[in-house]
Amino acid sequence: MLKRCRVLSSLAIGVVLLFAHSSEAMIVRLAAGASHTVAIKSDGTLWAWGLNMSGQLGDGTTTNRVVPVPVGGSATWTAVAAGASHTVAIRSDGTLWAWGLNMSGQLGDGTTTNRAFPVSIGGSETWTAVAAGASHTVAIRSDGTLWAWGLNMSGQLGDGTTADKALPEQIGSNTNWRSVAAGGGHTVAVRSDGSLWAWGLNDSGEVGDGTTANIAVPTQIGVSIPWSFIAAGSDHSAAIRTDETLWTWGSNVDEQLGDGLTANTTIPGQIGNSVNWRAIAAGSDHSAAIATDGTLWAWGLNLSGQVGDGTTTSRSSPVQVGTGFALPPEVVFTVPPAGSTNAAAGTTIQTTFSQAMDAATINASTFTVSGGVPGAVAYDGSTNIATFTPSTPLAPATAYTATITTGVADASGNSLPADFTWTFTTAQASSATSGGGGGGGHCFIATAAYGSYLDPHVRVLRDFRDRYLMTNTPGRYLVRTYYRYSPPIAHSIEGNRVLKALVRSILTPLVYGLKRPIAALFFLLLSAGAIIFRKRERCGPGP
Repeated sequence: MLKRCRVLSSLAIGVVLLFAHSSEAMIVRLAAGASHTVAIKSDGTLWAWGLNMSGQLGDGTTTNRVVPVPVGGSATWTAVAAGASHTVAIRSDGTLWAWGLNMSGQLGDGTTTNRAFPVSIGGSETWTAVAAGASHTVAIRSDGTLWAWGLNMSGQLGDGTTADKALPEQIGSNTNWRSVAAGGGHTVAVRSDGSLWAWGLNDSGEVGDGTTANIAVPTQIGVSIPWSFIAAGSDHSAAIRTDETLWTWGSNVDEQLGDGLTANTTIPGQIGNSVNWRAIAAGSDHSAAIATDGTLWAWGLNLSGQVGDGTTTSRSSPVQVGTGFALPPEVVFTVPPAGSTNAAAGTTIQTTFSQAMDAATINASTFTVSGGVPGAVAYDGSTNIATFTPSTPLAPATAYTATITTGVADASGNSLPADFTWTFTTAQASSATSGGGGGGGHCFIATAAYGSYLDPHVRVLRDFRDRYLMTNTPGRYLVRTYYRYSPPIAHSIEGNRVLKALVRSILTPLVYGLKRPIAALFFLLLSAGAIIFRKRERCGPGP
């Protein structure tokens, strides 16, 4: 069975694991297949070595190499993934290339012919992430769509079938996929909202949905807490949440889950509670992870010394095997998601970092929004989330680019490796808010009274408008009328402190009533009862 490909040494897709300490270009990306290794240096060149029986090194031969050889000539590369006997990589221009074994169509060139040199996949389309399983490949395009091809015996492509595919096929219609990992016969992926999804072979519980039935379509795994890093082994999975906790599930016969046991688990279970985790990789039957302090840990099968602790004794829980593996910070997901086309005009813009950051480096100079949008920047160290709050609502139906610069640094002083940018588009304004008065949906009078469109009181009124007025014809008529006549009134309120206080005194009880209708109703009934009681007292007893 496919998942029994125990020769897989690692499927650490696209994770930075090694940093050279010489004056030469250092290795910045590394991927290992069953018996071959590929790496990208800091100058963008691609190198490979090891078994080459199927052309998986990509040097145009089938000769094994015991030292690294260059691949792809003068081309520069940004990402690489290695399957059992095939390799897939992304060039700096975003194009996708593949080579090696192609028996199941895992290269994606429309054939089942092995290739000993890189061949272009998907034409001129641009790609942002790629993962290689034992005999299948999964990748994410720059528009956030997910594509898969190759062996599909267990539904690992996620297209709802078990038929192999020799060309990339889009999986679902979602456009918010952020990262992906491919195992022996299953696939794990994270969307830009931080949700975790998995599908494919599941007889050891490696999908993580609480069953052992194969799943042929993406299925959400775990609770809604956002996930940042993922890895897929031969028949187990591992992931790190944004709170830096580590979770594993699937086969545990070789102690690869790290929970101190040997029983399989079908749902994610937390590992190494006392350590904060930064990166994770899963091999055939062992796992390795880097902690936020730069220490390296490993566990699982160790017959060949793959744990790296100086023994050949398997380890059922994480053991420290090295230091000095600190990784630079990354942006792991964003709000609004990259490529989104319906962001609310009143949205706040957020980024979640992979590790604790130096709050002093996150400010209006290092976190910006295109068009000179003014706003306040804040960082929450408990969640590693930086928030940009626009001073005024964003314009409707407008594309914005948010940027996090290399000026931000983590708590240890490590800077973001490169500027991080993402683009999103605000939703089209409705006719109710775009007609007479403009303002992109402002609650003009409330905004003038409280001083900010983002004030909590104004938000309650906006929510009431959107939920109860904009959903019916009479309500929409009231909103249109309000937007026609309210701007002059709001302008008068802005320059008059007495009017501001008066309007607030009227709106604040109203907002309280909208937030707590039951309590407000009780208060009104109690007040009415008190008034009636006092009136009856004044009138005295009846005749």
